[in-house]
Amino acid sequence: MITLHPGARRRTIDWAILTGLVALATGGLYAIAFPAALLIGPTLASTAFALRGTEIRANPWLHRVAQGIAGCLIAHYLSGEIFRSMIDWWFAVIPFLALTLAMAGLVGWGVGLLGRIPREESVWGFLPGMAGTMIALAAENRLDSRYVAFIQFTRLLLVILSMSLAAAIIEPGSGALPQTGEGAQAPAIVALLIAGCG
Repeated sequence: MITLHPGARRRTIDWAILTGLVALATGGLYAIAFPAALLIGPTLASTAFALRGTEIRANPWLHRVAQGIAGCLIAHYLSGEIFRSMIDWWFAVIPFLALTLAMAGLVGWGVGLLGRIPREESVWGFLPGMAGTMIALAAENRLDSRYVAFIQFTRLLLVILSMSLAAAIIEPGSGALPQTGEGAQAPAIVALLIAGCG
């Protein structure tokens, strides 16, 4: 019989509870066709679990692997046509990107100035980009990544909900979730191989 140290036993139980919560949250959101259920479900469950004061942490190596896989899946949707369109419309794309970055920094600075969130964490929290990457970069810069994570995922949730609402208003009957076609099937094995090489 294997005996676990009390600390290891507590972590094992916490991982089991967290896994169950993630499955319930994700399954529930997916069942009601909630946008980005596979992202929002684990995020909500793990955030709620973290607020209860657990000591479990994701393995840094596994976190990097997950980031690599996410990057490969995002890259799957980037085609040469998208880049050609960006080059053709560079005079609109570049100012829009600059304005987005400037507004994100300004809002983050304002929230940090007027609210109770530390200013630097607030700016990092509002920066656009992959939320997981921003959180990891903030942690590497020795900032409190919990603030950054809370802001990033709150912002992400609001963007998903507002885009779904806008899509429903612009094209009634289209449903909350975008329609998936042949191109939506990401080649998981290729993504895993590329992420592994990375």
